[in-house]
Parts: sequence; structure tokens; C-alpha cells
Amino acid sequence: SVLEIQARYAEAEPTHERALAIRERALGPTALPVAASLDDLGVSHLDRGDSQGAEPFFRRALAIRESISRPDSLQVATTANGLAIALFQMNRYDESMRLHQRALAIREKVLGPQSSSVGQSVINLSSVYVELGRFPEAEAAILHRIHSRCGYIKKFTVVTKLPF
Repeated sequence: SVLEIQARYAEAEPTHERALAIRERALGPTALPVAASLDDLGVSHLDRGDSQGAEPFFRRALAIRESISRPDSLQVATTANGLAIALFQMNRYDESMRLHQRALAIREKVLGPQSSSVGQSVINLSSVYVELGRFPEAEAAILHRIHSRCGYIKKFTVVTKLPF
């Protein structure tokens, strides 16, 4: 929203709450537009640094999307990514990792490996791997992204001339 662009997060939240209430009354509690409003509220909480407050909104939105949308829809990936970020910020890395892996798989399938959304998913997943101490997996994910994006990885060796 415009208020969020202006970093006026506290003012934006009531607008999202009103939109959610209107959509729930008009469309029922499990409609896709309701999931969109729940995502907006989750993001609003994340923007304010409230990952615990964001979690229930993302969980409910994901449940709605999973029950209505295809399991490989971009909307499922987006909501899974938001929930994964909230969980990461709460140091719940294993659950965050599974959701980031899911979002990445969907985005790669639907958008292709060159998409910037795929790149962001790789960065998010690599961050989780680092927190879990799984450095080889973090490196492999990033190198795979570079390879997918560039089509190749050139190996090179740096040769240093010693002065003697």
C-alpha cells in the first residue's frame, strides 16, 4: 500500500484489517482474496519487525491457498516464502528451510531458473543453511543459481608472481 511504501506501517495495518473484514463478509472466510488480505497483514507485521504477529496470518493464508489453488501456484510459493521469513526471524530454521525449499521448487518450475524471484528464494534458503551450519549446501545452492543464471561457471586460477 502507499502507506507501507512511505514506511507508515502502523497506519497501514488498520486498512488491511478493514479489507480483510470486508472480504470475509462478502466472500466467506476461505476465499482467495481473503488469503491476499491475510498475506498483506503478515507482510505488515514483518515490516514492523513482528514476526510472531505475522505467523498466524501467513499460516491461515497458506491453508486457504493450499485448499483452493494448485499446489505449485505462485501464490502458494509467495505465502510459503512469507511464512518462512517469519519463522527464520524467530530462529525456527528447520521449518523455515522446508518452506523456502518448497517456494524455490515452485518458483523454479513456474518461472524458470532465470527469474529474480528464484534468485531471492535461493538467497533465502542459503541464509537458512548458513544458520544451520550447513555451509556446503548453502554454497551449492548459490553456485547452482549462478550456473542456472549464466549457463556456465568458468573456473579460473589466480596466478601471483612472487618478487623473487
